[in-house]
Amino acid sequence: MQEQDQRKGLAARLNLGVPWDLARTFLVAAVLIVLYRFGCGESFYNAQVKPLLGVGKGFLFGLGHNPWRGVSTFVVLLVVPLLFARLVERRPVSEVGFAVGDWQKGIKWGGIFLAVMIPVIIAVSFTKTFSGKYPLNAAAGRSIEALFVYELSMLLYFFGWEFYFRGYFLFSLERHIGSAAVFVQMVPFAVLHGNKPFAEAMAAIFTGTVLGYFALRTRTFLYCAIVHFLCSLSMDLAALVQKGKLPGF
Repeated sequence: MQEQDQRKGLAARLNLGVPWDLARTFLVAAVLIVLYRFGCGESFYNAQVKPLLGVGKGFLFGLGHNPWRGVSTFVVLLVVPLLFARLVERRPVSEVGFAVGDWQKGIKWGGIFLAVMIPVIIAVSFTKTFSGKYPLNAAAGRSIEALFVYELSMLLYFFGWEFYFRGYFLFSLERHIGSAAVFVQMVPFAVLHGNKPFAEAMAAIFTGTVLGYFALRTRTFLYCAIVHFLCSLSMDLAALVQKGKLPGF
């Protein structure tokens, strides 16, 4: 109680104009996304991780930084904020969306979302821009083993990504601004899609909003992560089929 009073007193002295808990949420979210941008990407992997591991281009089927990105994103955007919420903020993990939630709504609305998105993905896969973009690493199409490792790294990536946006950030904001948190978390989500094809970047505005609402309704990030991964998997498989490079076929 004394520690909380001291924090509130600090916020008052700084004249933040917002509750300390809300300010802390934005600060933690900002730090995490900076760590993600600088530590989980290809540049950091090539400069720091690869020399440390002493691995060459053929490591893990030549997938390069993708396995590192998957594991590091999972740690930075899921493990770290989850531990922070539990150990520092003293909150049950269910309060930040780390729960099974309403599995009936999750399956129902997740199925509807996929039923809408997968036909769109298949249709868009016929465009050269799309088929030239996915999979994000061409080495994923060299063998079934490479594709498996690549998609496993993507699964870890999306669990970290979704917990950050539709878990810790969303549910922490909801305590203060209610369902408007859906739109706040959507903005950085859309911005981080700026390097994607234009249609996908614009669609991220809609997707980020829908996934945020989906998370609030089910009270968990879990189904968002599964749906996001399955959409990504569909995109990769559709692109490989269009290029005639689907392993095993």
